Amino acid sequence: MRYATNSVTTGDRAIVLDICVFLRLVYAEYQRLASGPGMGGGPYKEMHKKMEVWLQSLVKIETRAHDT
Repeated sequence: MRYATNSVTTGDRAIVLDICVFLRLVYAEYQRLASGPGMGGGPYKEMHKKMEVWLQSLVKIETRAHDT
């Protein structure tokens, strides 16, 4: 996320968009895995919260990239 943010500030929009695509793919895989059995609790409980923050950060980066 930090690399993407720094790339936005330097104007390297192509890298930012590539990073966003990668991060979206990772998030999509997490969503697929999270829908499986046993992913709702236990040690994975915190992962759900982290992925929510991940998505919020990704949306912020995408917004900044499209505004430049």
